[in-house]
Amino acid sequence: MDDNSKISNFFNKAVKAGKTAKDAIDKTKKAAADAGITGESILDAAKKTKDVLVKTGTGAVEVGKTVSEVTQ
Repeated sequence: MDDNSKISNFFNKAVKAGKTAKDAIDKTKKAAADAGITGESILDAAKKTKDVLVKTGTGAVEVGKTVSEVTQ
Protein backbone atom coordinates (compact mmCIF):
# COMPACT_ATOMS: atom_id res chain seq x y z
CA MET A 1 0.00 0.00 0.00
CA ASP A 2 1.47 3.35 -0.99
CA ASP A 3 1.54 6.42 1.25
CA ASN A 4 -1.41 8.08 -0.52
CA SER A 5 -3.54 4.98 -0.03
CA LYS A 6 -2.60 4.85 3.67
CA ILE A 7 -3.47 8.51 4.10
CA SER A 8 -6.73 8.08 2.21
CA ASN A 9 -7.61 4.99 4.25
CA PHE A 10 -6.86 6.82 7.52
CA PHE A 11 -8.88 9.85 6.40
CA ASN A 12 -11.87 7.68 5.46
CA LYS A 13 -11.78 5.94 8.84
CA ALA A 14 -11.51 9.27 10.65
CA VAL A 15 -14.48 10.66 8.71
CA LYS A 16 -16.52 7.53 9.49
CA ALA A 17 -15.63 7.78 13.19
CA GLY A 18 -16.58 11.46 13.20
CA LYS A 19 -19.96 10.69 11.62
CA THR A 20 -20.58 7.91 14.15
CA ALA A 21 -19.76 10.23 17.04
CA LYS A 22 -21.99 12.99 15.61
CA ASP A 23 -24.86 10.53 15.18
CA ALA A 24 -24.48 9.38 18.78
CA ILE A 25 -24.43 12.97 20.04
CA ASP A 26 -27.49 13.87 17.95
CA LYS A 27 -29.41 10.84 19.28
CA THR A 28 -28.45 11.74 22.86
CA LYS A 29 -29.57 15.34 22.36
CA LYS A 30 -32.88 14.21 20.89
CA ALA A 31 -33.50 11.73 23.71
CA ALA A 32 -32.74 14.41 26.31
CA ALA A 33 -35.02 16.91 24.56
CA ASP A 34 -37.81 14.31 24.27
CA ALA A 35 -37.47 13.66 28.01
CA GLY A 36 -37.62 17.39 28.75
CA ILE A 37 -34.05 17.50 29.99
CA THR A 38 -32.33 20.82 29.34
CA GLY A 39 -29.36 22.60 30.81
CA GLU A 40 -31.82 24.82 32.64
CA SER A 41 -33.71 21.86 34.14
CA ILE A 42 -30.44 20.29 35.31
CA LEU A 43 -29.36 23.57 36.91
CA ASP A 44 -32.76 23.92 38.59
CA ALA A 45 -32.53 20.38 39.99
CA ALA A 46 -29.02 21.09 41.27
CA LYS A 47 -30.20 24.27 43.02
CA LYS A 48 -33.10 22.41 44.65
CA THR A 49 -30.73 19.66 45.78
CA LYS A 50 -28.39 22.26 47.26
CA ASP A 51 -31.27 23.88 49.13
CA VAL A 52 -32.33 20.54 50.61
CA LEU A 53 -28.77 19.76 51.65
CA VAL A 54 -28.36 23.16 53.30
CA LYS A 55 -31.65 22.71 55.20
CA THR A 56 -30.62 19.20 56.24
CA GLY A 57 -27.22 20.41 57.41
CA THR A 58 -28.79 23.30 59.31
CA GLY A 59 -31.21 20.89 60.96
CA ALA A 60 -28.36 18.57 61.93
CA VAL A 61 -26.48 21.47 63.52
CA GLU A 62 -29.58 22.44 65.51
CA VAL A 63 -30.02 18.85 66.72
CA GLY A 64 -26.37 18.79 67.69
CA LYS A 65 -26.74 22.02 69.68
CA THR A 66 -29.82 20.68 71.47
CA VAL A 67 -28.12 17.41 72.34
CA SER A 68 -25.12 19.34 73.62
CA GLU A 69 -27.33 21.59 75.77
CA VAL A 70 -29.27 18.63 77.19
CA THR A 71 -26.13 16.69 78.07
CA GLN A 72 -24.47 19.61 79.82
